[in-house]
Amino acid sequence: MNGSVINLRRRQAFILLSLLLFTAFCQFSCKVNRAEEKEPNNSFSGANAVEIGKPVYGFFNTFDDRDFYYITVADDSILDIELSGVKGINHSIAVWSGSHKPAMVKLVDDNRKSSPEQVLNFRAIPGRYYISIQHGDRDRAASNTENPYKLLIVSREFSGEESEPNDAPDLSTLLNEGEQLNGFYSPSYNRLNSDRDNLHREEDWYRFEVLPDNSDTKVLNAEVTGVQGVDSAMYLYDAAMQPLAESDFNGIGQGEQINGAGIKEPGLYYLMVCAKGYQSNNAIPYGIKYILTQHEPGKEMEPNQAIESANQLTDQVEGVINHPGDIDFYRFDAVSGKRYRLELEAYGSMDYSMEIYNDIGVRVLTVNGSGKGESEIFPNISSSKPFFIKVSSGNYFAGKSEGYVIKCTELERDQSAEIEPNDTKDAAGTLSGDRISGYTSKKGDVDYYIITRPQRARAEFTVKAPPRGKIRLSVTDPLGYVIKSVEVSEGGTSTLSEIIDKKGYLVVRSLKEDYMDPYEISIRWIK
Repeated sequence: MNGSVINLRRRQAFILLSLLLFTAFCQFSCKVNRAEEKEPNNSFSGANAVEIGKPVYGFFNTFDDRDFYYITVADDSILDIELSGVKGINHSIAVWSGSHKPAMVKLVDDNRKSSPEQVLNFRAIPGRYYISIQHGDRDRAASNTENPYKLLIVSREFSGEESEPNDAPDLSTLLNEGEQLNGFYSPSYNRLNSDRDNLHREEDWYRFEVLPDNSDTKVLNAEVTGVQGVDSAMYLYDAAMQPLAESDFNGIGQGEQINGAGIKEPGLYYLMVCAKGYQSNNAIPYGIKYILTQHEPGKEMEPNQAIESANQLTDQVEGVINHPGDIDFYRFDAVSGKRYRLELEAYGSMDYSMEIYNDIGVRVLTVNGSGKGESEIFPNISSSKPFFIKVSSGNYFAGKSEGYVIKCTELERDQSAEIEPNDTKDAAGTLSGDRISGYTSKKGDVDYYIITRPQRARAEFTVKAPPRGKIRLSVTDPLGYVIKSVEVSEGGTSTLSEIIDKKGYLVVRSLKEDYMDPYEISIRWIK
C-alpha cells in the first residue's frame, strides 16, 4: 500500500473521530443547558419552578410517578400549555390554582398513549399556578426512563378569545354585543364535568348582560361559526338557567345560529357552545357573537316551540323556520260566532305545514295540501274559544332559513256556513236552513251534512262549484250509503232530486281544490 493511500485513510479516520466527539459534546452540552425536573417533585411542596416560554423535561420514572411544577404569573395573561408525547405512556395535564390550598381547575386527558396533550386559552390572573403531569386513565400506567416528556408553557396577552376555564356559568367569559370572540373545541373531554346527562362534555360558557332601558322586548340573534371536523351546538339560558333557545341542527363543519330569541327582561344571560360526540379541533377556532334588536310587532319571537310559549296572533305575523326541527306556535283568540280564513304565505321553497289545536291542546286539523313554496290555506275556521296554530317545514326543508307570513282574516257572517271538522258522518254538520256554503279545506276534503225530516220527502239539490275547483255532491240513505251523485266544476251548477226517508246525508268531496272560494248548495223541498 503506498503512502498516499495511508495518509488519506488517516485523514478520513481523523475527520470521523472529530465528528463523533463534536456530536457527543453537543449532546452533553444541550443536556446540561436544558431545564429538567428535579426529583422528588411528586407533591405541591416539592413542585419545581418553571419559566414561561422555556421548556422543561421530565420522566415517568415509575408507573405511579407524578410531577408537579409551578409558575408565578405577574400580569393578566393567556397561557397555552403543551405536553409532548412519550412512547408507550398515556399522560394527562392538571392545572391547579392557588398557593395555600390549590384547587384543580382544569384536567386534560384526551388522547391515548404516545400522544401529546395541551391546554389552550387558559386565563391566568396574577398569582401562583401548579401544573401536574401524571398518568392518564385511558391506558395502563407504565414507566419510561429513556424518553422524556417536554412541558412548555407560553404566555400572551388576551385578545378577542375565550378564557379557559369557562366550563360553567360562574366561570363564563364576558361577551360584548357585536364583538366576536374566538374559542376552541378543545379539549375533547372535560374530566371535571360530572353531569350524568352530559358526562365529561367540554362546554364553553359566555355571559352578557341586558340593561334596563325602558324599551320594548328585545330579540337576540347569535351565531357560532363552523369548524372542520366538529358538529357543534349552541344554547341560550337566562340567569335562572332556564333554556330559551337552542341551535343543534346543522352538520359537521357547519355553524349554528339562534335567530329571534326573545329577551323580555333585563338581566344576565348565557350562551353555551359545545361539540357533539366529544369531537375537537385544536388548530382552528370558532367565532361567536350576538346582537340585540328591538322586537317589531307582528314578527315571531322565540321560544315558541310549544303551546305554552305560543306567540300571540292578531291579524298577521311574520315567522321563520330556521332548521328542519323548528316548530312555531301561535295563539289566536277567536270570537264566538265569527269565521276566519287562515292563510300561510311562503317566502321561499319550503313545504310548510299548519296544524290547528284547540284550547286544551288537542290537534283537530292538519293543513298540508300544497307543495314547495306554495301557500297553505284553511278557508273557514270558527271557534268559541282560543285556538293554536303550529307551523313546521312539513315534508321539505329548504336547507336554509326561510320566512313565511300567517294571515287570519275575518269572513262575512253567514249562518249557512259549514263548521269544520265535518269529515265523517259522526261529525256531520246540521242544516239550519235551505242553503249551505262550504269550503275545500284540504286535498281530497270531504264534508258531511245531516238532513232530517219528520216524514219522507223529496228534495231538489242545486250545487254550484267554486270558480277554480271541482266537487262531487252525493245524497245518501239514512245509513250513509250513497244513492245518487253529481259532479260540477269551475263555477258550474247542477241539480239532482232524491227522496229523503226522514234522514240522510249530503256528502261533498273535493276532486280539484279551490281553497279561496266556497261551493254553494241550495235545497228545495217538493211536496
